[in-house]
Amino acid sequence: MSGYEARDKESIRQDLASHDDEVRRLAVERLAGLPSEESLLRLVDCLGDPSWRVRKAAVERLASAPEPWEAADALIGALADGDNPGRRNAAVEVLVQTGSRVVPRLIEATRDADVDVRKLVVDALAGIADERATTRLIDMLQDEDPNVRGAAADA
Repeated sequence: MSGYEARDKESIRQDLASHDDEVRRLAVERLAGLPSEESLLRLVDCLGDPSWRVRKAAVERLASAPEPWEAADALIGALADGDNPGRRNAAVEVLVQTGSRVVPRLIEATRDADVDVRKLVVDALAGIADERATTRLIDMLQDEDPNVRGAAADA
């Protein structure tokens, strides 16, 4: 890594930790210049930012990434963040925008032990509306949790 790249990475890292929402939002925009394996994970982290503008920028960057499905596991992990509904909702938004490419991973995640993850995964599958999920969504009508069953019925 050249000195320039190292300085730029450090600058982005510092800006992401700024107290200024606009500085953090601009840092999110600059993440696209990093290698995708690094930028995708940092963008998923930014989905939990207290500022809706920063979260929205992260959603847009993730959804427009050349290969956003590479972040599917991290996005599904974000669904388990019970302390941050903004992060969970932003992750669902990205998953829906990513579309059919994440359906197989979402179908796997319908078996997660965390009821909130199962419910939000069902919401994402409903938003994607890929017929490959139909059989599993029908199965989810028998889930032990009434919220998951209701989401499956709506889907």
